[in-house]
Amino acid sequence: MKQINSQTKLTPLNISIVYAVVGVLWGAASCLFPAVLAHKSFMYLSVETINHAFFVLATAALLYLLISRSEGDVVRGRESLFRVNRALKTFSGCNQALVRATEELQLMKDICRTIVETGGYKLAWVGMAEHDDWKTVRPVAQWGDQGGYLTKLDMSWADIDRGRYSDHALTIARH
Repeated sequence: MKQINSQTKLTPLNISIVYAVVGVLWGAASCLFPAVLAHKSFMYLSVETINHAFFVLATAALLYLLISRSEGDVVRGRESLFRVNRALKTFSGCNQALVRATEELQLMKDICRTIVETGGYKLAWVGMAEHDDWKTVRPVAQWGDQGGYLTKLDMSWADIDRGRYSDHALTIARH
């Protein structure tokens, strides 16, 4: 299939301009030639030509608005399709890691890697709930933590300020 050069790309504005020029020329020609042959007055020729030109310019503006809106819908649709496709690839990668897993820790690391590399996230990690006095959440697997974020975390699954954000995730993990 032939590639369209970026300089000749059809944009809503280009399409509307071509439509307007062709429409005005066609309207002028379709008014002038029959009027000249029928020996109509100059005033009739002018009014009829201007009438056609206004109609074509108004429909060109409407055409521009409709194509622009449609193009925006197409772009949003492509972006949504890209996100869904990326999520499906991530899900598939996690399923493959699950099938190939021989030990739990390696499975958690592989899933974190898949979430970061395929899913496009900056960081993925798994924490284990400790049953100590502070109810600590200890990171056991991670991928993408180049800045040492996890070493600075002070997470707890207790019902205190530093633990409230992790409570929901730990509740889900327990069920």
